[in-house]
Amino acid sequence: MIDGDVDRTDTARAALLCCLGSTDPDVVAGSLEGLTPADWERLVKKSVCHNVAPLVYRNLKRLGRAAPVPGSALERLREIYEAETVRKLRVYQELARLLETLRKDGVRAIVLKGAHLACAVYGNIGLRPMCDVDILVRKTDLPAARQSLLGIGYGQPQYTPDKGKHLYPFTKAGAIPVEVHWTLETEPEPLVADRDHLRERARPFTFGKSEALGLCPDDLFLHLCFHAAHHGFVLGLQPLCDIVEVVGFYDDRLDWDAIRSRARLWRVSKSVFLTLRLIGDLLGPIVPDSVTDSFDSDRSCAAVGAVASEQIFSIEGDPAARQRRQRPEGVLEKARILLGTLFPPPSTMRLVYQTERVFLTYLIRPFDLFARYSWLGQKLFKRSGRRDRSVGARMRMLHNTNIIRNWILSAPGSAERDD
Repeated sequence: MIDGDVDRTDTARAALLCCLGSTDPDVVAGSLEGLTPADWERLVKKSVCHNVAPLVYRNLKRLGRAAPVPGSALERLREIYEAETVRKLRVYQELARLLETLRKDGVRAIVLKGAHLACAVYGNIGLRPMCDVDILVRKTDLPAARQSLLGIGYGQPQYTPDKGKHLYPFTKAGAIPVEVHWTLETEPEPLVADRDHLRERARPFTFGKSEALGLCPDDLFLHLCFHAAHHGFVLGLQPLCDIVEVVGFYDDRLDWDAIRSRARLWRVSKSVFLTLRLIGDLLGPIVPDSVTDSFDSDRSCAAVGAVASEQIFSIEGDPAARQRRQRPEGVLEKARILLGTLFPPPSTMRLVYQTERVFLTYLIRPFDLFARYSWLGQKLFKRSGRRDRSVGARMRMLHNTNIIRNWILSAPGSAERDD
């Protein structure tokens, strides 16, 4: 178990977690008993913050008339679900056109994350909200992919630096942004995906009258675990729900021996271990403990899990919850956070920069971080009214992300040990 920072006295949060995680209708119905109208309003707001409102609607509908759900709350969730379904119809119509254009131009693309999950796993495009479309192409196909998108009306700013693993997002009026990846990892990163074999293992899926390629189940599971951990779990509950849906849908088609072997190859064993532990603690176990522990058994996971839980719920727009989580941060604390982000332990620097010349990595680290995150600093200081609070919250979020990533990168022998 992870001693996560989960406020079990928050009835709306507890009910939301039960609704998302439990498959027992009686247990879910029991968690909803006694919720006040204010609790229901907060539950709906939290589901929107975590991007899981359509999923909550589906799960509540499964309970039938016996569930103690106020009509107003169910109606609000239904409106969100239907709006997402209509929006997604336009998204997939545009995606079909985009993929057909790429095919004609000789570019073989793999659809990643949300656009793949909604059709192939959730089986209902309205259940899985997304803010962009991610596709994966070979690095040698990047120029052709860029020209293909520009040719069908997408645009990019004149200055378009690469983002470490994908081109600067393409935008188009009336369409959601498109990110063209050439790798699953940010370079340099611990993840070393076998890119060619990953493409060979890709499987077709259909949406409407069109067909696309998606990651095979084993690769999809690993990618989702790495993606959640890589972002420091700041994306809320949605990434965890994605993994729950993948494991539930593919079930015995997941090859855990192959997944363990590939996790070591990709250097994401600890990411998988931490993510599965978090899911077990918050939503209920989706695999036996023996499977989870086979990826790692680091006893320090409990402390990191508490940080990860804080990150997950920091997405909620609940002023009371934010106030409960707020901790005093004086000058010394802020300095400690900054130094921890700038100069992580040598073992982490060795893995991130893939070199034994650790001294040099400390010299280039500040410039590397400035190149990666200078846009964030500019964004934070644009809003003077909430400057101090916003900067403090973002600093804490970056600090927590740094703790999680340092733990994932630490002790490579434990994460990548051979059987």
